[in-house]
Amino acid sequence: MVTWDARLPSVIGEREAKRLEKERGLRTVGDLVQFVPTRYLDPERPAAMADLTVGESSVVVGTVVSAQQVPMRNQPRRKRLVVQTRDDAGGRLTVVFFTAFGHTTRLVPGARVMFIGTVGEYRGALQMTHPDYVVLESAGEEAGAFAEPAEGLIGLYKEVKQLTSVQVGQAAAMALHALDEAPDVLPPSVAAAQGLTATEAWTLLHRPADWSDVQRARARLRFSEAFELQVVLARLRARHEADPATPRP
Repeated sequence: MVTWDARLPSVIGEREAKRLEKERGLRTVGDLVQFVPTRYLDPERPAAMADLTVGESSVVVGTVVSAQQVPMRNQPRRKRLVVQTRDDAGGRLTVVFFTAFGHTTRLVPGARVMFIGTVGEYRGALQMTHPDYVVLESAGEEAGAFAEPAEGLIGLYKEVKQLTSVQVGQAAAMALHALDEAPDVLPPSVAAAQGLTATEAWTLLHRPADWSDVQRARARLRFSEAFELQVVLARLRARHEADPATPRP
């Protein structure tokens, strides 16, 4: 178990910790836990490819139509993987990986895949570059095999270069798993009445099963903030009342 002030490299690894510190100034477990998603995507309600908007993060589900390794223009020995996909409504999306290794055996024609990423555009066609993905139904040698889809809502975080939102969420989950206890301003009796500990509230914000988890966690943390403010105000009032004063008839 680690403390709220523990340094990130010892918990989530050097590479991720360096990116988080450089891009967002996150140095400790507490910093990362408080770096919560700005919004969420529901993998059970994927967007239609024809309705995607350039610049927005989206979840789509489609079937791989083709997958080709294409030599880089300036580095012919290196190849990128260009995957053409189509959803059930007939919409199309190009998915590109500039490093083909690790993807060629999974992203094969016939595979049904859920992609999570930011929508871009290249030569008039919608495109995702290096998205996260889950193979829902494999094809080829592993035809008929299924992978477990992502559970719960997918949190979207403020941009961290070279890390996807899913990777940031995984790092936060690792930090929460290792964390001994998140600090809580509420007395135990008041915290118990709220139904969630501070640690549970932070966990639900990073890994909610559904929208009710997000609402419960936000309400719990708002209550903590309001409680802390009221305690500060009560102390100020008590100090002012205790100050000696000269009667002024």
